[in-house]
Amino acid sequence: MMNQRISSRTTPLRQAIQVRVTLLITATVLLVAAGFVMLGLLPMIERVAASQFNVAAARVEAGLNAMFAPAGHLLEMSRGWIGGEAPDLDNPVAFNRIFQPVLRSLPQLTSVVAGTS
Repeated sequence: MMNQRISSRTTPLRQAIQVRVTLLITATVLLVAAGFVMLGLLPMIERVAASQFNVAAARVEAGLNAMFAPAGHLLEMSRGWIGGEAPDLDNPVAFNRIFQPVLRSLPQLTSVVAGTS
């Protein structure tokens, strides 16, 4: 009878120790994994995301520059075509003679406006 009481008491103690050790090991593994994620993976993910954003922004900028740079260069050259003087705003024929070829050659340009500051 005494042996039964001792063996019945050791089994719950052994189970309690096993449960506590299992919980301790599980908590340690979870804590180490969370530390690895927080200190290792998150900064790396942020750097990769920033790098990808910069690459995408550079591609968009290059595409926009390729589209609008020729129009800007032609309009800058047109200053030389008119000889540094503003065309007569009351006579659009001279203005149209200069800028109609530019409008026809570049689909990015829809209009050219002359004015004063």
